[in-house]
Amino acid sequence: MIKEIEKEISIRNAVGGDGVRIWDLIKTHGGLDLNSVYCYMMICHHYGNSCYIAESDNKLAGFVTSYYLPEHLETLFVWQIGVNPEMRGCGVASQLLDSIVKKHPNVNEINTTIEPGNTASVTLFSSFAKRNNFSLNSKKFIRKEDFPMSAPHADEDLFILKRNTKID
Repeated sequence: MIKEIEKEISIRNAVGGDGVRIWDLIKTHGGLDLNSVYCYMMICHHYGNSCYIAESDNKLAGFVTSYYLPEHLETLFVWQIGVNPEMRGCGVASQLLDSIVKKHPNVNEINTTIEPGNTASVTLFSSFAKRNNFSLNSKKFIRKEDFPMSAPHADEDLFILKRNTKID
């Protein structure tokens, strides 16, 4: 169930300085792997055309970081998507994902990784697929054993969303 949105949400492309805001949101509220602030600044600077910032009253409501796969320029990899806890349940994540297909009509495939058991992310991407006429499949991708013992991590399954094409 989506909460009533009291304030308007605007979505725009990310710029380098947004990396600090993203890093701060994750550091403050958790829920996602925290990478270096430099990493977020670079992805926003280098891939700002496929990364989006959602704002409400000039506050960060959410973000999505993504990039085109170098050898598959019709495939976008969604790296992270996060929503400010104050804005959860307002449809921010859905709006961010929908922005990708609206602003990138050449995208025929979207990939992302999701930890098994993360039902919120599975639901988000499943509903996105239905809304936007994409099929969704998943497969084992990175095993927890693949991560170093000094940086334990859960398994990551690869979710593959492919645009359905209509055959006349």
